[in-house]
Amino acid sequence: MKKIFGTFATLAMVLFVGCTTDVPTNDQTLVGGDNITTSTLTIGLPVTKTHLGDLVGDKRKVEWSEGDQIKADEATSSEIEIGENKSVASFKFTNALLDYPCNVLYPAEMWKSAEQITLPAIQAAATASFGADSAPMAAVINGEDAATLKHLTAVVHLSITASGEEHTNLKKVVFKGKNNEQVSGDFTIDYTEATLTGASDAEVDKEVTANVAQTLSTEAIDVYVVVPAQNYENGFTVTLVDEKGHYMEKSKASGVVLAQGDIYNLPEFAFEPTGTKTEIEIANAEDWVTFANNFNAGLYDSWENLSVSVTEDINFDGVNVPAIGCKHDGGDRYFDGSFNGNNKSIKNWVSTTPLFAYTATKSTVQNITIDASCTLTPATTGDAQYGAIVGWHKGTLKNCTNNANLTASGTCTDDFVLGGIAGYTVEGSIDNCTMNGAITVAKDFSVEKTLNLGGVVGLISRAEGYVMSSTMTGVMTFAGGARTNNKDEVFAKVGLIVGSLKGSCSDCKTTATAALTASNYENKGQDGSHFNNLYFGGIVGLSNKGATISGCTNEAPMETKWYYGIYKVDGTNTEYSRYHYLAGIVAETDGAITNCENKGAIKSRSFCRTQSIAGIVAYATANASIKSSINNGAVRMNKASVDDTDNQARYGKVGGVVASSKTSNMQNLVNNAYVECSYLENNGNVELDLGGVIGNLDCAANSVIGEGIEDNLVNKGEVKYSWDSQNDFKYLSVGGVIARLASKTTIKNAKNEGVVSLTTQTGKNLDRTTYAGGIVGVVSSNGAVIDNCVNKNMVSNLSRHNKIINEDNLSPCVAGQSFHAGGIVGFMMGDSETPSTISACHNNYDAAIPSGDATAGVYVNRGYAGGVVGYAKYTTISGCSSKATMFGVNTSIRLGGIAGYLYGSHITECSVETSKLLEKNQTYIGGLAGIVNATSTVKNSTFKGNITTNATATNHYAPGCVASQTIAGAVIEKCGVSGTIVKTVGTTTTLTNDNFESYLIGDSNITPTGCYYIGE
Repeated sequence: MKKIFGTFATLAMVLFVGCTTDVPTNDQTLVGGDNITTSTLTIGLPVTKTHLGDLVGDKRKVEWSEGDQIKADEATSSEIEIGENKSVASFKFTNALLDYPCNVLYPAEMWKSAEQITLPAIQAAATASFGADSAPMAAVINGEDAATLKHLTAVVHLSITASGEEHTNLKKVVFKGKNNEQVSGDFTIDYTEATLTGASDAEVDKEVTANVAQTLSTEAIDVYVVVPAQNYENGFTVTLVDEKGHYMEKSKASGVVLAQGDIYNLPEFAFEPTGTKTEIEIANAEDWVTFANNFNAGLYDSWENLSVSVTEDINFDGVNVPAIGCKHDGGDRYFDGSFNGNNKSIKNWVSTTPLFAYTATKSTVQNITIDASCTLTPATTGDAQYGAIVGWHKGTLKNCTNNANLTASGTCTDDFVLGGIAGYTVEGSIDNCTMNGAITVAKDFSVEKTLNLGGVVGLISRAEGYVMSSTMTGVMTFAGGARTNNKDEVFAKVGLIVGSLKGSCSDCKTTATAALTASNYENKGQDGSHFNNLYFGGIVGLSNKGATISGCTNEAPMETKWYYGIYKVDGTNTEYSRYHYLAGIVAETDGAITNCENKGAIKSRSFCRTQSIAGIVAYATANASIKSSINNGAVRMNKASVDDTDNQARYGKVGGVVASSKTSNMQNLVNNAYVECSYLENNGNVELDLGGVIGNLDCAANSVIGEGIEDNLVNKGEVKYSWDSQNDFKYLSVGGVIARLASKTTIKNAKNEGVVSLTTQTGKNLDRTTYAGGIVGVVSSNGAVIDNCVNKNMVSNLSRHNKIINEDNLSPCVAGQSFHAGGIVGFMMGDSETPSTISACHNNYDAAIPSGDATAGVYVNRGYAGGVVGYAKYTTISGCSSKATMFGVNTSIRLGGIAGYLYGSHITECSVETSKLLEKNQTYIGGLAGIVNATSTVKNSTFKGNITTNATATNHYAPGCVASQTIAGAVIEKCGVSGTIVKTVGTTTTLTNDNFESYLIGDSNITPTGCYYIGE
């Protein structure tokens, strides 16, 4: 490689070949110019002016102009000085070290990198020539010998006259390939072959415009448009536009090849407009107001061809700005054109109305930014449909940003739709929009019917409407109420992206800087000032009519502190705010949720009667589907404040992923976060379902969830209920995966890896029913199946009070103590006609038991405890195992390695392998089952482990390596045992082949058959 410093060759220009027909002939090729000479090098600024010379035969010579520059590798030449021979030019460089071979590009300003150049989208048409800086050429210079630049592009030549005698000012010509070929923007260049390859898919790079600004007459004018040399497979279109917006299109059919250096001549034609395309430029507040008033007055002939462009930031300081679009006695005027804000900012705008009141189906509104200096206070009268950019929306809305704060106050006597970007969206799209401002619904705000509030969009009312790739970063504060005599109509649908959705929402997100706070405690005690139905979602408030949400992420923390109100109707108190739904993605849905994630902390501190709180979905209807979604944000239901002792839910459903579900169409759901409830209303009707993945599941009978899907429902977070004071309740259920299964459903391939605990503090709590299960807290329906599920962590269900109770008739229990804990299920319901099943499930948590500490695999204070199931009613337990250590610490506990109590139930082909089963007082403790009733069986199962009791000889129930207590009619057969057993404190017996039969059961009500000693 030869290096040169300070010298370079003079380059001869090349010729453009022209043709006089529509298609170039094959013999039209590039022709070389003069030879290269040597010159001194100097660097200058790139200002190129190369142009077409005179026509000689069918060829147009390209000539240099003063100021032209080239690029030699990364070095830029000086501006050339042109003599009489405009086909030859000397380029100078200063302090440039150039190597042979050397890549040379003209014009220099098109150079982007060593591999790419940029073709301009706008060409300034010149008389009888193409626009300056429009026609690139390139070559590889291998030495000081002669070389010729090669053209990279072709030229389309139009010869245009006026139609008749009318003189028209032609504004521009737009070229576009019919197959959406790239014709401007970035291209990859091959200097050796002098070819270009498109490097952009952007719409803006699929057309090129020649600005003409010439007057047409009977004498033709020539317009040259430079385009990339390539095969335009479906042909191309040129659109001519005059200054009044009238336009005409000329098209060429398929198979047009525009070769390097060719001029493609279209036959001469007259400009005969076929439509109108009105173009408006807005440079200041006066222009904006003028346009808005003209549009609303109906001054434009054809709205669909209206094109508006904002060229400068607009300062509205002190200016009254009318919304674009209106309803009018002479006909509604909805904006149906193209509005390009060009990323300019709206500043110092003080308004109660949107920028656009109404947009129509063909509209495009894009690239607008509302500055933080603006003040937005939506009007609550009239249509009451407000979005900062568009109030009532159809068409396309994209790349818009709102940085201004928005505050709603006052009274709306109808429905109210409010969005940070768009309000009421009927159909069309909201794409890549961002709300950075705060949204506040003031405490004095009221609405008579429904509020739809979204950080980006208030309401999407049809399936044809969608929002995508949009973001909320601002804080939303909701403190308003509702005044009405009809509580059933009062809804608040609030989402950080969409308030109410009937279309689709995809790839949207909230950031960690965003947050949603909903509190009306400042209004506490004001009669009739509160909503009856509250929906709060990190992405969507309420999703129905089959709406879809996909690929969305919520990072915003959400907290509600809502107090229910009382309204007197005909002298009778009526409660408001009874139904409260809060979730990281969507509060309620009947559609599809796919690939969504919640990262924000979710917390309810409200006093609403029925609450559903979750990381992904609060309530899913029977038609919903929830797939491949994950929760990473803590989910909590807590007390509102220290002194609010009477508040919190009466019916609470809390889930790491789903709080309450009527659908079985769920798969690949994961919770990684803490799920907690620490306070409920003090009321004997209180019900709580607290699940690591699902709170309450009540889907159609005979549904199957998880078939063929490994680790279908997975919980990895701690699930905890803790109550610090004496309270009344009906039941509490805590499940590592599902708190309550209330339907005849099959659950397969679920896994729990988080601690599951349910703790109460006082004797009053013992008068009610509690459930805790590693997979399911309680199964309250006959015929359910739990199959191939695994628990890998601790399950505890306890109270620190020693009160003994007996509630034989408490549904769904049919026996004594009402605490239930199981490594897989706390309580399993079935009946003689429709038994339930637990199959191939495994409880694998095996922790040491420090004295007096609740760290065992299953830890209970009262009631029923089982390595697999605490209480089994008409249930078959088959192929299951437990490795859990178990600890019973109070009186009359039924504790078993597989089941605490078998009522009409059966254990078969199960195994227990545990370091310790321990009881600290009067506990029925059995290696496989605590108590086996008259219609139950234990068969073909094994126990390996150690059983310990600290009871005295006169104050305990004898343990057994199979069962502690049996009832006449029970069957125990073909079971194997090994390990040690302590029947009386201070006496440890190691099982052997000689003595094991004496320790199979703790009583003598039945005689086991076919049992055996396993050995070491």
